[in-house]
Amino acid sequence: MRPRPLPATPWRRCTDTDNNAANFATAAPAPRNAASAARLCSGGGQPNADFPGTARNDANTPTRLSDHDPTAVLLRMRKHVNADLGMAVAAARAQVTEGERIDFSVDVENRGPDSAAFAAVALAFDAAVSPRVTAAPGWICQPPQTGTQTVVTCTMASLAAGNAQNFSVQVEAGAALAGRTLTLAASAASQTPDPHDTDAVSVTVQARPQARSDLAVRFDGPTSLPTTAFNATYRVLVSHVVAAPAQRPSLVIAGNTVSALSQLVPPQGWQCDTQAQALRSARFVCSTTTVLLPGAQAAFQLTVAAKPIPAEGAVRVQATATSSSQEATPADNTVLIVTLIGGGDRHR
Repeated sequence: MRPRPLPATPWRRCTDTDNNAANFATAAPAPRNAASAARLCSGGGQPNADFPGTARNDANTPTRLSDHDPTAVLLRMRKHVNADLGMAVAAARAQVTEGERIDFSVDVENRGPDSAAFAAVALAFDAAVSPRVTAAPGWICQPPQTGTQTVVTCTMASLAAGNAQNFSVQVEAGAALAGRTLTLAASAASQTPDPHDTDAVSVTVQARPQARSDLAVRFDGPTSLPTTAFNATYRVLVSHVVAAPAQRPSLVIAGNTVSALSQLVPPQGWQCDTQAQALRSARFVCSTTTVLLPGAQAAFQLTVAAKPIPAEGAVRVQATATSSSQEATPADNTVLIVTLIGGGDRHR
């Protein structure tokens, strides 16, 4: 019996390009409609190498070990993903007054189509401030980094497509911000490519200085008295000299001869209490619930003992006015009068 010829094989032989004629293998031709993979070759085992079938049939082996099988190359393409992040920032008020709070609202949104991996939001202020940030669930915010500017960074593992989240931010408009603006710039980023560069926004708030009151105290009275004088009488005048009302004004009067026996007559609407400090020493504390309007004055009549003559040879009385309002010029809130017993003139 004559042996029949073997059928024609669909495999074709190809050699490598490293000029090693002994190193070649067979490869299955690519599908004819795949122009990008018209020829696949790779170095393989020696011809007639007959290895165990377990190796030839192992699907996890990139290049099977026998020339009975063709070399196969598997290419897996990574899916192309995009995450279009968007930001919005707003301030509750465009202007605030010193001492008030600035409220910001920051929104971050993933418009998709894919999740944003390792998303981050940065909040940058153009001043040294101490912001309080309340983040949406799942976000972790680092402590503020403060220099001439302040930056807060918040991150999360993944922001799903179609997910919009909000951050609330508060900053106190203290004296350092009075008379200037505060700008908050917010930006978002992630490790997923973003096809649109619209991830940074900002908003500016004006911090106006608080209107300040300006109290001033003046003494009208003698700068000297004869040694025969028993008392020294003074007029204490509290004035308000600027436009802002003085809230809850008060006056404290003390001196080296002020005692529980001294007399102080306050103006209408004021109440004065005597606080004893020693057997022959006291001070008057006066206050009113009435607002002291700009241009207004409050006059007090004070009488203190001039005998016994103090050791320093003078009656000394000091008055200090304060209020709960911010003070424009604290230097003129305190005044001291010195009345020499026996002559002289010492008044400041």
